[in-house]
Amino acid sequence: MKQNVKKSLILLLAVVMIVLMSVTAYAQPIVPNIDATVNFAIEGETYVTEEVSFDPDDFEHLFYIDPSANYAITVPTVLDAILQAYEQYNPGFGTAEVTYYWDIISNPAGIYIDRFDGLDPEVTSYTWYDIGNTRYYTMTGYAWMIEVNGSPISLYSSSVVLNDNDVVAISYNEYEENWTGPVPASK
Repeated sequence: MKQNVKKSLILLLAVVMIVLMSVTAYAQPIVPNIDATVNFAIEGETYVTEEVSFDPDDFEHLFYIDPSANYAITVPTVLDAILQAYEQYNPGFGTAEVTYYWDIISNPAGIYIDRFDGLDPEVTSYTWYDIGNTRYYTMTGYAWMIEVNGSPISLYSSSVVLNDNDVVAISYNEYEENWTGPVPASK
């Protein structure tokens, strides 16, 4: 009898160990939310600050994905943070407040913000001059610039992955852009 009890107890403990090991083997790690701060500014003066949070396990982009863009990012981006913050600031906003477009020619493809909070980019001057066969262009104006943690982004905001505790700033600032090209042929 004693031996049957011992065998039964050993069998019970073995079953409990197997069940406990299988439960922990199938347990999913808990992925914390990705939290960020988003600031809206005009020429460096912040006028809105919003806190945003994304659950990476239950995430869908807040922007339209052009099927021809070959877009593979499946986690929150800087653009998602900006759009979520704007939705919190101005619920139910439309294209009168925010407009963006896909650049599917660049690699990687991405979205550039055209209008934000009702302000469009503005070209204030466009000049060029020729030296030999090279034309030098300068364009100045105002446009929406995006920074993450104090540094300008070098990709489209839809191509920059959002990290926990990032500080995103979108600011309407004066800019100057310079580039060169060949002198066009005379007609």
